[in-house]
Amino acid sequence: RVLGRTWIKLLPWELIHVSLNLLPTGGLDEHGMPIPSRIQLIGYTVSMFLVGSWLVTLLLTPRAQSVHDVMMRTLVLKRPRTT
Repeated sequence: RVLGRTWIKLLPWELIHVSLNLLPTGGLDEHGMPIPSRIQLIGYTVSMFLVGSWLVTLLLTPRAQSVHDVMMRTLVLKRPRTT
């Protein structure tokens, strides 16, 4: 469960890394800056959609669980501090 939870949690961030760092760009502009390709923009958009859905799920679930917790049926509990 922990491995699946972590994989789901990191999915949008890894998708954006692959989209922006490993996929080919659309060339360079007049200043030498890379122009994102269409596939990079799609990957970025999907990644941001996933992050948004993670946050919306966090706000709408009764126990403030995000997508990775709901999918893997986990609940993170805080222990009371002992002094």
